[in-house]
Amino acid sequence: MKKLFAFICLSAFAVFVFCQEPNKQLQQLEKYLQESGCSFFYSQYNEDGDANIKHRWTASLHATWGEMPVRENQSEEERKQSLEIFERVYGQRRRNLENALDSIRLTFARLGKESSESYLYEYHKDDIDTIKYALAFARSKVDPAKANNESTHPGDSLVKYTSKYYNSIRFDNAREAVNFDYSKNMYDSRGQLYRGSGIYTHVYTVDTGLSLEKDLRPFDIEALQALIQPVIKSFLSLKGAKENPVYWSYDGKNETNITGSEAVKGLTTGQFYFVPIQYEAEVEALYRQLDSLVHDYVNRHPEQAYHYSYGPFPQKTVSASMVYGSDFIGGKCYNLRFARDKEGFYILSLTVKGDSWIPDEWKSLKSYINGEKVYIKGKEQGARG
Repeated sequence: MKKLFAFICLSAFAVFVFCQEPNKQLQQLEKYLQESGCSFFYSQYNEDGDANIKHRWTASLHATWGEMPVRENQSEEERKQSLEIFERVYGQRRRNLENALDSIRLTFARLGKESSESYLYEYHKDDIDTIKYALAFARSKVDPAKANNESTHPGDSLVKYTSKYYNSIRFDNAREAVNFDYSKNMYDSRGQLYRGSGIYTHVYTVDTGLSLEKDLRPFDIEALQALIQPVIKSFLSLKGAKENPVYWSYDGKNETNITGSEAVKGLTTGQFYFVPIQYEAEVEALYRQLDSLVHDYVNRHPEQAYHYSYGPFPQKTVSASMVYGSDFIGGKCYNLRFARDKEGFYILSLTVKGDSWIPDEWKSLKSYINGEKVYIKGKEQGARG
């Protein structure tokens, strides 16, 4: 009876979560940015000490343009061909960037009237541009008894972070907030090329109705692993696919975090699966199935601590996390990753005790124990990830 009651409650939580939706105009803008070729990523999570779920959309805008550098001894015909190629490649990127900027400006201007708080800053001088936009929609629910200076800005403002020096504002105490930062400046010393780059970030917090102390549960590693096994088997059914064990033990004497500033200590076990590069179409289909299963799982289990990430199927070398689940009681976490290089595709299914860390040569290793490496047969030269 208790299990039935718990299932009914969690089902109600899931329905409640799905009934809450982010701003539709922002969703339309994000669809446009994604379709126009911007680098676009989505994540949702509750693993940072909050029972509510945060949804985050991020888009990166980049373009370089300017006058085509003229090489010495270049004929008029060669220069004409170079200009055509330059304009076709860089000109289109610039037009895409300018169209994206126009759409972002229009959306922020319209929503500024609807927002709880807004900040719209632009500075233009000669060939230098700076844009800083921020909008907030309603306050997140915060327990006053647990509020502190780090999590809640005093007073009525939704602002958490401000910097007059950088003309930046972050409305991190809002239920929904969106930011856009953009700059354009000289790219090379000759003053012929310019670079424009911007970051768009939209965060929406969903109130799950769960209590951090009473309801939040460890991530069920075994349940997710069982759910994705059919996709893993399909992955391994492709010719040349291989399964390799993972055993990385590290005491911090030879290993540091990504910045090199702190030693890491822990144990990572699991498997990584490899498929040759010629099966790109098949792997892309399996990647989408895997993502769909993972996303459905975390949506059905808002009570479990997790961080889910989604990006389009990678077209170049990359290693990225798909889901990170925390078993904060047992001191373990689970990390499902997808990677690609010139040789092929990889799925990493990792269980971690202690600090998360991946050796540089993980694709070639059978085991790693405090600096001692045992290579997979035929991979003795190593391969960096």
